[in-house]
Amino acid sequence: MKSRRAILLCLLLGALMGGCQPLMLGTRPQPKGLPSGVAVFTGSERLSEFSPATSDPSALTPKREAVFLSSARNETTAFQALFSANRSQTRYTFTPSELQMDGGLETTLPASAITLYRELPVQIDSFPAWQIRQTAAALRAGKWFDKLSAIDGPVHVATDNRLAIWCDVRVPASAKAGIYRGSIRVDMRPGKTVYLPIRLRVWAATLPATPTILCLGQFDHAQLFRHFLGRVPTAIPAAGTLRRSDIHAVRDAIQAFCRTAKSHGLSVFDQGLRPKLAPDKTTLSATFDRFDALVGPLLTPKNDPHALMAWPVSVTTTWPDVKPFGSAAAPGYAKAMGAIVRASNRHFHLAGIQDRLFAFPAPTPADQTNFASLASHLQAADRDLPILSLTPPADATHWKYIHMLAPPAEQFSPQLATRLAPSISPLAGLYLRPSNPPFLPPIHPLAQGGDVRALCWFTKKYNARGILLGNVVAPPAATPQLDTLFYLDGHGATARICPSVSLKFLRTGMADLAYLRLLERSKRADLVRSILNTMTRFAGSAAASATPHVPRLGGWVRRAALWQRIRLVLAESATKTGKPQTPQQHQADLKLWRQICDALCEIDVEQVHTRILPATVNSPSKATRVEVAVTLFNQYPTEQACLLSLANLPKSARPLSKNTPVSNIAPLERRTVHLAFELDTLPITSEGKIPFGIQLQQPLGKTTVHATSAAVLIAKTAHRKPTIDGKLNDWLAVPANTAGGFVLLGNRGRTARPQAQNATTVQVLQDQTHLYFAFRCNHPTPNHLRHKPTNRLHYQQLLAVGEECVELLLDPGCDAKAPEDLYHIAIKPSGVVLEELGIGTTPPLGRHRRLPLSSTVAISRTPTAWIAELRIPKSAFGVDGKQTRWGINLMRHCTPSHEASSWVRATHHLYHPTNLGTLFVFPPPKR
Repeated sequence: MKSRRAILLCLLLGALMGGCQPLMLGTRPQPKGLPSGVAVFTGSERLSEFSPATSDPSALTPKREAVFLSSARNETTAFQALFSANRSQTRYTFTPSELQMDGGLETTLPASAITLYRELPVQIDSFPAWQIRQTAAALRAGKWFDKLSAIDGPVHVATDNRLAIWCDVRVPASAKAGIYRGSIRVDMRPGKTVYLPIRLRVWAATLPATPTILCLGQFDHAQLFRHFLGRVPTAIPAAGTLRRSDIHAVRDAIQAFCRTAKSHGLSVFDQGLRPKLAPDKTTLSATFDRFDALVGPLLTPKNDPHALMAWPVSVTTTWPDVKPFGSAAAPGYAKAMGAIVRASNRHFHLAGIQDRLFAFPAPTPADQTNFASLASHLQAADRDLPILSLTPPADATHWKYIHMLAPPAEQFSPQLATRLAPSISPLAGLYLRPSNPPFLPPIHPLAQGGDVRALCWFTKKYNARGILLGNVVAPPAATPQLDTLFYLDGHGATARICPSVSLKFLRTGMADLAYLRLLERSKRADLVRSILNTMTRFAGSAAASATPHVPRLGGWVRRAALWQRIRLVLAESATKTGKPQTPQQHQADLKLWRQICDALCEIDVEQVHTRILPATVNSPSKATRVEVAVTLFNQYPTEQACLLSLANLPKSARPLSKNTPVSNIAPLERRTVHLAFELDTLPITSEGKIPFGIQLQQPLGKTTVHATSAAVLIAKTAHRKPTIDGKLNDWLAVPANTAGGFVLLGNRGRTARPQAQNATTVQVLQDQTHLYFAFRCNHPTPNHLRHKPTNRLHYQQLLAVGEECVELLLDPGCDAKAPEDLYHIAIKPSGVVLEELGIGTTPPLGRHRRLPLSSTVAISRTPTAWIAELRIPKSAFGVDGKQTRWGINLMRHCTPSHEASSWVRATHHLYHPTNLGTLFVFPPPKR
């Protein structure tokens, strides 16, 4: 179905590129005209050492003979090239040509318009919880290309390493619209020369020079000095002095870093550049020399198009030190605060940038306890100074102090803007702060281009003032974190500050917003809103499901090819700005956008829950009843209807629900529909499942079938009790007592059967007094399992991370209403067992308490797996231990492939009663 939708979208947009380019799935054919051993990708994809060695058709012309680029005037477009490993080719030299316009021999873009970077790899060995959730395949630790190093000479590559190249093409505002052609000559040692042909379409539209939103990021000048010099100097010579020194070189590197950031739409500031206080720490002296030497020129808009857009007044909860004054409430402290603010205003007023000042009194959430007292001093000193807070105030009376708010991602809501104190400052407003995906898209070396671009789009969707980032410079030799947009590379004379691929993605997102602004100016706001809702669906607090900390997936489109095609439509539409539209043209535009939405969107089967009721419960029919709850999500930006039915049922099944119409599903909303069927026998597979399908007749007559299953096990009676010794040779192999086919958690953009790479099987038996479980966990290196010697698990976003373990959820009687009603057992490869009622996750899912179940565990290892045997007395569950029908789910966390998988599939998190299968524990025959 996804392939059909992609081809349909291609047919709609192919004319924009001069022909249709179907989105190829799987292996990409190597195009003619491009050199062998070189794969070309768009500037929206994330490359790694695992990337395919064949080109992305979206990056090529229709006949696949050249790289295809498109750009408005005053925009930078990009592509990537990946050179396969070759033992003999270890040095590459790149020589761009000028780009000549078709039919205009004297109309060219100079070779200097092309800038080349080498993409250096970043080693990533662990993955955050959000990445584990949203990836439909097993994650592999390895090298991800993210650090960019400008190419200014031959590039040397180690033997058998892949070479990734990023190519920027800058189109000036004065360029003429049309088709340009050029190439990049690649001289490979020894003695081989190839060419990368480029075809560039320049659109008849000019993007504004000023970014449509504010994107603010932080850096630490002390961190940069330590990297370049190994120390932080006590004095920094003023700019313009004749004497050159290492300090001047570092200052120049910092200024170049700030300019590079601004050229990509990012304005950076340093919280640590502060005025110098007099020795008694209570009075202010003339203090801005250090500040002016480092970034003063970058804050002056005269003759500098990269002038920074915002800078904080240097007052925080930790500076100046409150101790000399006795307390924050002391009159002397308030007087000092006022003096600092007034001195800053005077200094920056002379530079003409007073309107760019803001106060950032609590730079970390931990500082919020002192926020109000300091904010009151700041407001008393300057009522027009906008104040930034990272969290909404706990006390409603404190809203009067906040003009700029950047809440955590899960707390973001557009309604917060209505509570901000009024301000005339251009900096005032509500800001997105990527922190804790998938509530907002991430900026991270693992983030796709669609993620970062969608973050920009959400500012438009929610009318946010901009984006606020943390430290955008990753410390050297540290694992990249959220907000990483620059890297510190090299040491001493070779030290440098390198931009990241994510910074390029951010620049593209800014350009997207400029296109949207052009469309709005031409009175096409309805089109803008339609495509916004299609590509970006929900985020922030709107991405929370039943509880605020449980994320809903699928909040934005992540597929690079679809973003690439949408951008072409935006560019084509932007060329029509300023021209009066006839009603017929307006209707044609609306029809095109509706067709695009139809190609991109569908009614999605987001989650299927099943409940099995045996004949004794189901009464007169004497058949087993399977109840199915189907949660649908409407991806369309308009209200939709569909037709739902059961499909591919077992032969002995009798559907109790025929074609079920579902109408009036609101845009970007969910609807749960209940279906049912009966079975005279239970056709349980070797994986412990009864497979069937959900057939959905989509809008426009499209029909999709979602493969699913009802999970069921039968605890057969063991004629001989298994010995709990970690060996499985005494286990009874009988039908219906084995669970397998574990599927991955979450999976935004999921496949039909996202099975775990490392298989897990579980057998269950019983006797008069005990339940027995045997876990077999396939593992590539079972003698090197990661685990900690503690009886607790570390959670991120309701996901156990960092160590190998298996988990068991039990609900005897199937009457649990919430996670706190479930029995939870976790087993580590060391034999450590965690037993509790409720689940002790972070954040919490309700009450939980440790509850010893007197279970017995044995662990063993084979060359290909590790094994855990578990025996639990039924009496540990009290009277519920005598129940016939139990809810059950079996889970595993596998560190080599960074997988979280379960026997019963879960979309949001694993620990809820609706994510349980059925375990029948029929009374054993009495002897």
